[in-house]
Amino acid sequence: MSPFLQLILFRFSVLVGSLVFSLLCYSSPTAPWEIFPQLPSAQYNSGNVEDVTPRSPKERKSLARETLSLKAQLLAQEKRILESLKVAELNRLNLFERSTFNWISSHRVIDVLNAENDFTRLKKSSCHAAKPYCPKVPPRLKKASEVMDFVVRKKRDFLKNGVSLGNTSHEGIWSPTTCTSLHSVALVIPYRGRINQLTLLLEYLPTVLKRQQINYSIFVVEQEGNDSFNKGIIMNAGFLTALQTPAHGVTYHCLIFHDVDLLPEDDRNMYTCPPRPRHLSVAVDEFAYELPYHELAGGVFAIRTEHFLKVNGYSNLYWGWGAEDDDMGLRVEEVFGSIQRPPSQVGRYFSVPHAKKRPSPRTIRRELVKTASTRYRVDGLTSVKYKLKRIETKPQYTHVLIDVGRVPHR
Repeated sequence: MSPFLQLILFRFSVLVGSLVFSLLCYSSPTAPWEIFPQLPSAQYNSGNVEDVTPRSPKERKSLARETLSLKAQLLAQEKRILESLKVAELNRLNLFERSTFNWISSHRVIDVLNAENDFTRLKKSSCHAAKPYCPKVPPRLKKASEVMDFVVRKKRDFLKNGVSLGNTSHEGIWSPTTCTSLHSVALVIPYRGRINQLTLLLEYLPTVLKRQQINYSIFVVEQEGNDSFNKGIIMNAGFLTALQTPAHGVTYHCLIFHDVDLLPEDDRNMYTCPPRPRHLSVAVDEFAYELPYHELAGGVFAIRTEHFLKVNGYSNLYWGWGAEDDDMGLRVEEVFGSIQRPPSQVGRYFSVPHAKKRPSPRTIRRELVKTASTRYRVDGLTSVKYKLKRIETKPQYTHVLIDVGRVPHR
């Protein structure tokens, strides 16, 4: 039975009870039994019928009290039913209100999403119309025979003058203006005391990168002081600095570690990062355009950001010149199985002449290289220590000056 019907029945019963009580107790001074026809005493008390007629005022008061108690119970039950009906009605109203609010809110969200989608589609269409994606194969690449004209001319001028070749006009941070590049690359150049080679590289390399239609930023990481050179720490510091100073709106997904004295001879040797780390400087004129040994990863090395983290960066233990690149090659082979390389006719480089530095002791290098494949987990980015002295954004590059400390006692 519904609560509404229960309420009607209880109200009817209360009304009937009240009416009976009024008739019995307050209508007249006549006793309640006197309103019924008088029956002979013998007939009234005949059989098994119990005589319940009140005999005294005390019994009449007791009956009145029982009637009031019954009325109070009925009123209490009615009150409970009313409260339950009120709660049910409030729940129904709340449910309706919530459903209405949710409907309004959901439609507001849908309207906002539709507006955002319309705005996004409008922006995408306008961006695509203004700057489509750059083609996977850039259209203006030059082959080695065409690039060598610049290299030969600059080489002749450099050998003749022996001085700095002047300031470069190319930007240190650049992205294509006619299309949206698919690559965001940070070039890290370890440097100390080779201003002529650095100037020549900054004049020549950006022209290649622009023809390759690459978003690039150049970081020249210089070691402070004249203590023993630690190229591994410099590379790790350049990587960490590049991650903290992204350009082109995204984090660099590709790192190119580039020696200051190498110039690419072929634009088809793309400065991008394939699925595996790639050694770009396969054929250098200094080595008769041949790869000296299979583990070599020095000169120009391309590696994705996540891959550099997997191999734990470069080793920090190589003080002096040499072997830190071999250590990296062994790390890559241990983690990825092999090093990717372009064809030797494409990965050609010209080495700008410079005075050779004294390498670190061969015995120390040999012992360190032996443990490269197992030591990389604890020696590298996770253990590098240096002091960042200065970061300066120049027109041609971002200059990072660091202090690597002194050679530890062995």
